[in-house]
Amino acid sequence: MKKTAIAAFIVALAPVASHADLLFTVGAKASVWNAEPTGQIDDDISVDSSNNGLGLDSENGTQLTVFFEHPVPMLPNIKLSKPA
Repeated sequence: MKKTAIAAFIVALAPVASHADLLFTVGAKASVWNAEPTGQIDDDISVDSSNNGLGLDSENGTQLTVFFEHPVPMLPNIKLSKPA
């Protein structure tokens, strides 16, 4: 009976322990994407980057992000993003 109670106690605490998080999280991200106009318009007009039918240029986009997260409920976490 004692072993069963100890095993039940350990199993009951296992999900709580598996959800533990760090006290503070600091990180940074960088992302790059390529926006290129392509597709089909009315009257079977085809648009892609080679003919530039809409006057849109292909462009690379980049974004840099730095963040700080903490466990204090009344203070907001901080996240700064800047398109480069």
